[in-house]
This record gives sequence, structure tokens and C-alpha cells, in this order.
Amino acid sequence: MERRDEAITLLNEKIAKQPDLIAMRILRIGVLLDANRFDEAIADAGKIIEIDAQNVQAYVLRANALIQKGEKENAGGE
Repeated sequence: MERRDEAITLLNEKIAKQPDLIAMRILRIGVLLDANRFDEAIADAGKIIEIDAQNVQAYVLRANALIQKGEKENAGGE
């Protein structure tokens, strides 16, 4: 198992126990982006936005994931 996979597994466990823990989701998004797992990163950013619509970092991370996925046209916002 790669280090990235290990990190994602650990973060998944933490998030399963505390689904609204934004800091862990932000960490997981970073690892997911590094692993080119864009759809999961986008979903995580969306969950953060559901929890806290004022979380600017979540919008930036979602836009970053969309751009890296090749969907630049969708990265501009709602």
C-alpha cells in the first residue's frame, strides 16, 4: 500500500467517526488531489461547503480539483 493510500485510509477512519470535521476533509482533499482522485476531492469539497458555506478554502480546493480534472469551465463557482 502506498503512503498516499495509507493516509487516505487513516483520514477515512477519522472522518467516519466525525463526519463534520472539516480539517480532516481538507487534509484528505490534498491527498486525493495528489493521487489524481479528482471526483473524490470534488465530493469532499462539496461536503465541506454543505457543512460551512462560508469556507473559502473548500471553494478553492473544489475549483483546483475541477481544473486539474480538465473542467476549467466549471471551476468558476455555482
